[in-house]
Amino acid sequence: MWRRLKAQPTITLAVAFALGPGVARAAGDLVAVRFDGVLDYVEDGLPFSDDLAPGMLFTGRYSYDSGVADNAPENGSVGGYSFPNRAMSVTVGPMDFATEDLAIGITNHSVLDNYSAGNESDFVANGLLWHVMAITLRDTTATAFSSDALPVGPPNLDDFEFARIFFLLQPNRLSPSVTGQLTSIRLVPEPGTLSLLVAGLFLCAHRRTL
Repeated sequence: MWRRLKAQPTITLAVAFALGPGVARAAGDLVAVRFDGVLDYVEDGLPFSDDLAPGMLFTGRYSYDSGVADNAPENGSVGGYSFPNRAMSVTVGPMDFATEDLAIGITNHSVLDNYSAGNESDFVANGLLWHVMAITLRDTTATAFSSDALPVGPPNLDDFEFARIFFLLQPNRLSPSVTGQLTSIRLVPEPGTLSLLVAGLFLCAHRRTL
């Protein structure tokens, strides 16, 4: 009986750690993010406009090293972070889009906090040249961030009531060709964390049968 009772805290801690992978993250960790949403606009005349329509769901991913330095450290209100070996990928309906690099921008201002993640270089996807594919979150209460530092995890969507936008913009255009509203953004557990979760849940189930 003692062995059974003593094992429970260890199992509980393992499962709790696996279920909450963002709690103990630190600068320098690899951060993998997933976001989801719903399209609300598709420009008429795009070669693939028949395949996409408002109301379709989309999902995207990107990852970054949270230890990368700010490109403009002298500006305390705007942080710019570049990841030339990272990318953003988005699947919407039957179509996939992927950038060739990634950049994250953080604005911490008295009238606006802004989070953006997207490409730095033009890229080709589905036969078209794109200037920007990105998500942007805006908070007009200026309470979402306390600094322009790069977060060690994804932002909290509830902190950005003013704008939660995904968009695709072609070169020399002022308006996006595709836009959508984000419905979630979250940390993707690392493979080791997923293994720990599975092991913890298995041990819990096994103990209950004893």
